[in-house]
Amino acid sequence: DPGSDDLVMSPIESESSNTTLEVSTAAAEEADKTQHSHVSPVPAQNDTSLVASPSTFSSNEATLTHPTDITPTTTQMQTFSVFSDNGAPNMASATSQEYLFAVIPKSITNAFFRPVKTGCEERAAALSRQSIRGSVLVKCIFVGPTDIDAEDQAKIAMDLISSGSVDGISMSVIDEAVATEVIDSAVAASIPIITFDSDAPSSKRAAYVGTDQELLGEELGNLLMTRFATSGKYAVVSNVSPNLFLREKGVRNILNENGWSEVSGSPIHTAEKAHESRTHVELMYDLMVTQPDIDAMLLTLGRPMRAGDGSWERFVQQYPDLLILSADSMPDQIDILNRGFVNGLVGQQPVDMGSKSIDTLLALSKGKAVEDFVATSLVIMGRVNEGTPYIQVESSSTDNRTMGYASIILMVLLILSTLALVAMALYVHKMNGTSSIETELANT
Repeated sequence: DPGSDDLVMSPIESESSNTTLEVSTAAAEEADKTQHSHVSPVPAQNDTSLVASPSTFSSNEATLTHPTDITPTTTQMQTFSVFSDNGAPNMASATSQEYLFAVIPKSITNAFFRPVKTGCEERAAALSRQSIRGSVLVKCIFVGPTDIDAEDQAKIAMDLISSGSVDGISMSVIDEAVATEVIDSAVAASIPIITFDSDAPSSKRAAYVGTDQELLGEELGNLLMTRFATSGKYAVVSNVSPNLFLREKGVRNILNENGWSEVSGSPIHTAEKAHESRTHVELMYDLMVTQPDIDAMLLTLGRPMRAGDGSWERFVQQYPDLLILSADSMPDQIDILNRGFVNGLVGQQPVDMGSKSIDTLLALSKGKAVEDFVATSLVIMGRVNEGTPYIQVESSSTDNRTMGYASIILMVLLILSTLALVAMALYVHKMNGTSSIETELANT
């Protein structure tokens, strides 16, 4: 299931019950003459053959991929038809072109990359809908390692390249050296390849789609200085990744030049594989023991906040005077911001990374020039001030304005009730002929 978040897919696998149909354009007329019987010629070396492979897309139509010596994006189909194994005809438009693009994140289980999947799939579907008479069919597959592992990611990418099953690849780089080998292989196979989220700028990749990583780090520093404190001691919480190194650099660009000093023991990095390392929060506790006078911690990644076991909240409660700002603005992080357990966030646009990856790969596949850096924007969020308390208000609760209106109404009702009592006393006095209004009022 290509839509599954927890499945590492291999698009080169196909069901054994399906039969691969190889149909050359040279044999098309012969296929029609034989009343659409199966045609399986062996493609010549220079023949512009079209290989229909059911392993690429799930469809009732024969799916078109190409031999390695043919450029998929420029091959035009001649109109003809063949029959599938169950006797149903498979028709192909004379102008139809199909593109299959792979988006490879650092990890398919990382919450940050799920919107990337949404972005690439929705954009691919939109491009297919918008094409004239279905002349362009675009699909995105979202594949990658379960955990952040450079070697596993490289293997998945190399399998796609060697199979020739995709028309372009966008990958988030974990290790630049490992990724460069993958990129070189894709270039050698004439498969467009770009990076997103995390770049390998020294490689032959065609473009980078995503955040200006150094700018993100600078905005973390600017948010700290303009909203919370102008000087002090700080630590960086980060990890081993090319994009995070750039964010660290951005933080230092701002803070080290403006009255801040980075403490010994910063930055905090965990091991590349999560199961081999202590958590970020554990390492943050350790640093606070050795450096108890830290004024601020700046996180280049949002993962430490999303442990989900309460460890983040307990840390913040133990160090209430520590200023903490983090990269990313996922929904759970925004909730943590609203509850007062982080001071500010500098978020990215992962959906745009997915959609712009598809746009860029499609342009490259059509032989068009693209920008070296396809930028996505930042979102900056911060609490009003470092002392603003958080009050949990349920949806059924009343606010201060409502309470004020209610008080006025109660006072009016009280005055009206008093006047009614006076009027009743006067009426009783008149009816009974009592000479003392004061006595009647007292009785009332």
